[in-house]
Amino acid sequence: MVFSPFQPNGTDAQCRQHRVPIVQYHDSLWAAADMLAKAPMDWGLVLDQGQVVGRLTAQRILKALVAIAPAQPTLPPPTATVANWVEPIPTLIDSLTPEQVGEQFQRSGLSVLPLVNAQGQLVKLVSRPLQTSGLAVQLAEQSPNPIFAVDVEGHILHWNGACTQLWGETPGILGASLHTVLQPRLTHQNLEDVLAAVFTGQSYSNVEITYRSPMGHEWVMLSRLYPLYGAMGQVTCCAFANTDITPLKQAARFLQAEEKRFRAIFDQAPVGFCQTEVTGVMQWANPWFADLLGYSIPDLIGRTWQSITLPEDLPGDVALNEALIAGELPAFSMEKRYLTREGKAHWVHITVCSLRDAKGHLYATLSVVQDIHDRKRAEQELQRSEERYTLATQEGQVGVWDWDLQRGDIYLSPNLKALLGYRDDEIANHIDAWSTHVCPEDQPLVAAAVDGVLSGHRDRFEVLHRMVHKDGHLLWVLARGRLFRDGQGTP
Repeated sequence: MVFSPFQPNGTDAQCRQHRVPIVQYHDSLWAAADMLAKAPMDWGLVLDQGQVVGRLTAQRILKALVAIAPAQPTLPPPTATVANWVEPIPTLIDSLTPEQVGEQFQRSGLSVLPLVNAQGQLVKLVSRPLQTSGLAVQLAEQSPNPIFAVDVEGHILHWNGACTQLWGETPGILGASLHTVLQPRLTHQNLEDVLAAVFTGQSYSNVEITYRSPMGHEWVMLSRLYPLYGAMGQVTCCAFANTDITPLKQAARFLQAEEKRFRAIFDQAPVGFCQTEVTGVMQWANPWFADLLGYSIPDLIGRTWQSITLPEDLPGDVALNEALIAGELPAFSMEKRYLTREGKAHWVHITVCSLRDAKGHLYATLSVVQDIHDRKRAEQELQRSEERYTLATQEGQVGVWDWDLQRGDIYLSPNLKALLGYRDDEIANHIDAWSTHVCPEDQPLVAAAVDGVLSGHRDRFEVLHRMVHKDGHLLWVLARGRLFRDGQGTP
């Protein structure tokens, strides 16, 4: 123990916090008695020019009264000072173990003792350790969660085994500054403000704190901060009960990064994505889908897919969606027409799948949309062209043939066969089958015309000859054709 005087550091503020009265070395016994009478404690620290030189107890004042006026114990005379009645006060060295600290308090009988460093300078005033039961101590020490306590200035008073296991052995941890050891950073609050409030009796739950070691390692904790009370009923320290949520925060950051990555894919994809509620209300869409229909994304969100679908296509779309919601289909695809903002129909190919939670409950649907408008227009134009061609060949009594020289197959249009009185299925699509219907007398003429093209003398074929009609009469026809060659020049 140290009995020598020392230079205090913020003694006035600390004494006010711990409700310890301050008596000056040359105060009168009258003034000292008055101060102790108003204080909750029966002793006070005695200062001489800013240095703590000891303590003065109410018992010592009574002894002073007896010594000064033993025959008539009256009030002490105004001239009597406390100088001769100061007792040395035991102090705590910051290298003491918690057990030794408890012993010092037990020997002194005081609820507050100064904590000095090796040079004898005041570090802080320390409150008596809580008179907790052995069970409570075991609960704190055996807790898998790191639990520690600090005083109003942030000096560590208690440090359980889980703290040591997580943050390692730290010599002289008791009395060290929490800001130096772990550099706490609150997510939504200021630590100094929270500590000040705790020392007025408030508690805080679910406080997210990031601790950072001097080596740069970080831990994120979900903490409860609450006051602990001393023997005199005053708040002596703030307890931190911490739950390590670092893995959860890391997983959350990973998921956020993945979400950003997938959102970037969705936003830049050359196809449309749209998520809708079960009722059909659109929750979000990517820029491609909004641009396709001429909307901005905010204008599109909140609309229903039914309201932007061409009414003619709604029945089939609704039926498939109902089957999807009922669980009869995991997904479906279809071609449909959306209505653009200008009210024009636009062809798309859409694939819709269900989104379900871990329990299998459907909470939304996701649509992948491809633009097939140009293809559908080309198909429609081709169909109209074929219809016009068919009409022209029928009205003009024109037949079409296409001969594959390598395979011997020949395409004979139904209209060409009809010119001879046959149905489409009555003449096989092969050159030999067609040749039998050429008038026997004209077959050499036709063969010579074909040989002239195949020999390479000319690329065009044209011959006037007769064909045998189904009823036996001869029909004059003008056959024309053009030779096409592959990349090697073969017909």
